[in-house]
Amino acid sequence: MRARMVALVSVSALALAGCGGVDEPEETSSSTVSPRVPSSNGSSSAASSSSSSGSATSSGDVSTEPPAEAQENTQAGAEAFAEWYEQQVGEAVTTGEGSVLREYADQSCQACLETADQMESDAEQYGVAPTNPYSVAVDSSREEAGKQYVTLEVSWTTYRRLKDGESQGRVDGDEARYVLTLSPQVSDGWLVEESVLVRGDVT
Repeated sequence: MRARMVALVSVSALALAGCGGVDEPEETSSSTVSPRVPSSNGSSSAASSSSSSGSATSSGDVSTEPPAEAQENTQAGAEAFAEWYEQQVGEAVTTGEGSVLREYADQSCQACLETADQMESDAEQYGVAPTNPYSVAVDSSREEAGKQYVTLEVSWTTYRRLKDGESQGRVDGDEARYVLTLSPQVSDGWLVEESVLVRGDVT
C-alpha cells in the first residue's frame, strides 16, 4: 500500500485495520516539501539564536487562540506561537476541523493549508482520535531578516481513530522534527510562512 505524504502532520504510518482482519488503506502523514533546514546565508541582518530544552506541551485542553505570550513579537513569543500552532495539528486530529490551522497560516504556506485539508479529509473517512496525542517541545530558534525559525520536537502516542463510536484502526506513535518559519504581524502575533520536516520517516 502506498503511503500518502501530507504536510506538518506526524510522519507515522496510520495502519488502519478494518473489521474481520481486512486492512484499510494505509495513511502516512508527513511533509509535502523536501526535508531541508532554511538557509542562514544571504541575510543582511545579524541572526540571533537560542536553544531550549523546553518543557513539552502534551495532550489536554489547547485553546484555539494563541496564548498571550505567543502574540508578542519577540523570540520567546515566536517559540510559544510555534509550539501552540503544532499542538493545533494534534487538536485537529481530535476535532476533524482545520480552520485554526488555516487562520494562522500565511497563504504561501502550502504545507499548512494541505495539512488542514488532510485533517478534515481523514476525519471524514476514518474518524477522529479521542484525545490529542501530540507532545510538542521547542528545540531551538533563531531570528533572521525579521523572521523567526523555530525548530520543534514533535511526538505522538499510539491511538485509535473512532468513527460513529467504532474503531477504524490504530495509529502508531512516533516522533519527528520540524522547522517553522514565522513572519511577524503589524499588530503583534505571528503567521506560519513555511513548515519543513527535517527529521522523520518520509517513505
